[in-house]
Order: sequence, then structure tokens, then C-alpha cells
Amino acid sequence: MKNSDIKGQSDIKLKEMELGIRKQLVSMRLDVYNSGAKLNAKARGLRKNLARVLTSRNSGNVKGRK
Repeated sequence: MKNSDIKGQSDIKLKEMELGIRKQLVSMRLDVYNSGAKLNAKARGLRKNLARVLTSRNSGNVKGRK
């Protein structure tokens, strides 16, 4: 996910994206014990995506926010 994909999204859409990423991280944490290091890189990418979404939400450059 790129910043250009995130910018311009509404606040509601960003909240949905955040919840989806958080759910993926929770389920992945359970799978890491079984699969080992394979999923660590994917988890790192999800955490970065979550940080991008949260940064965009908190910056105030969001459609639908006053």
C-alpha cells in the first residue's frame, strides 16, 4: 500500500482500513508460531501499512473531517 493510495480517502474508509489491518495482524500473530520466519516479513509490511493509515488519519488531511 502506498501513501498515494491512502491520501484522499475519507475518515470512515481509513478507519475500515485500520481495522482490517489490525485483524490481519492478530490472526498472523497466531500463525507465526506455526510457520516461523516466513510471516515475519509480511507482518512488518502490515505494521508499516498501519502506521501509514494512522499517520494519514492523524495529519488532518482527510476528506470528510472538519
